[in-house]
Amino acid sequence: MSTREAILTAATDLVQTVGANAMSFQDLAERTRIRKASVHHHFPTKANLLEAVIENYSAGYFSAVDEILSSPGSAFDRLRAVVGLYMSTCAKDGGGRRACVVGMLGSEAESLTERGRALLAAFVERNQRAIVDLIDAGARDGSVRPPSDPLGFARGLIAALQGGLVLARVSGGPAFFQSVIGPMLGSVRASPPGDRG
Repeated sequence: MSTREAILTAATDLVQTVGANAMSFQDLAERTRIRKASVHHHFPTKANLLEAVIENYSAGYFSAVDEILSSPGSAFDRLRAVVGLYMSTCAKDGGGRRACVVGMLGSEAESLTERGRALLAAFVERNQRAIVDLIDAGARDGSVRPPSDPLGFARGLIAALQGGLVLARVSGGPAFFQSVIGPMLGSVRASPPGDRG
């Protein structure tokens, strides 16, 4: 792992667990065992660092989403797998300690540059597009009962995923998260053929 990658990994971890405002370059230097001056060499300002964190996190997340979208199985199973990426975040480190980078930084948007906020907005837009595409695919393959407003559902699901991760940190961990998301997924799952009618 390069020095830059080590800094980004440590910064991502801190953003997910304590937030950007509580993270300092000194924290990063201590976590990575890299001199503070070296951290500044790679990322002159915190704003530069946070933009890179968003870009790096988004690239990893959407690489996983693209793999799910191109995988076999029903559209509902793929939608559940996308949601599972958030559950994995919630369950990491014993559960309920970390949230999504986008949700954490969204709550601290005033600390970001205009470009940083645009990167967050692009993440949300691409995520909601993926969910709407899965709803459309599910309507075609019979695995999803399409909501009356697919885009509204996608936005609501994303809000529940992000908010569920944040609230799971103080209220029940993964079990709380599942109790929020499970009913939303269930509401669009098509009944098996034997259960219809």
